[in-house]
Formats: sequence, structure tokens, C-alpha cells
Amino acid sequence: MLIISIDAHALPLNRLYPSNRQGIRFLSKEGSNYKQLVKTATTMAYLEQGFTFNPETQYISTEFFFYTPKLLTKQGKISKSKPDSSNCVKALEDGIFQTLGIDDCYNLDITVQQHYSKEPKIIAILRAHNLSSKFDTTLH
Repeated sequence: MLIISIDAHALPLNRLYPSNRQGIRFLSKEGSNYKQLVKTATTMAYLEQGFTFNPETQYISTEFFFYTPKLLTKQGKISKSKPDSSNCVKALEDGIFQTLGIDDCYNLDITVQQHYSKEPKIIAILRAHNLSSKFDTTLH
């Protein structure tokens, strides 16, 4: 198991890669900073905790927890201006798996939760599982 903690707001793909006037997408400065933050947090977690994964016999499950003050409006309702979970997962997943040198195609189970918090934070938990526990590998 690998637990990664990032003290930041989750960044949706359209802020990571906005479009210019010609409609061409580019990596924003904010996106570059976010990717570096994800890379640093992932590297630190890996160095402290380690993580072993064998793509021949295992798959990965990931839990993402997004903590944000933008979750609720002042009236206590779910905010429509908060980033969509699914839009934030791809950028985070790419950053984590790229840093670990693992193709994210092995991430077969993804759970996402958003929570209210005064301080923004992201927690990602990766677990390696034996393929045989999920699939009948004799069926090809």
C-alpha cells in the first residue's frame, strides 16, 4: 500500500491544460506547478513507504479523497462551482503513475470521494492486488 498526501486543491484537466485562442491546449503554469507538487509528494511517499507492483500478476486499486472548502456553498448546499471529481482524477492519476513508472492501465479499481475541509488536501491510496483475486485468468 502507498499513501500519498498532497496539500493542494485538486486541479481539473481544463485548468491543467487550457486552450489558447486557436483552440490548442497547452500546459499552464498552474498545471506545471501542480504536476511538480504531485511528483514530489509521490516520490516522498514512495521513498518513505515503498511500493511493489508486478504487472504480470497484479493490478492496482486507487482511492482518491479530495478535501476542499469549495464543496459547500454558504447555505450548506453542494457547490456547482467545485471541480468535478472525474475531471480531477485523470490529472492526478497520470501524475502519480508517471512518477512511479507504472502504466495507469493497471489501475482497475478507482474510488473517489469529496469531503469538506477548510484546508485543501488530496489523499491517494494505492494498493496492489493479485489478478487471480479479481479475474479468472484462464479465460482469454
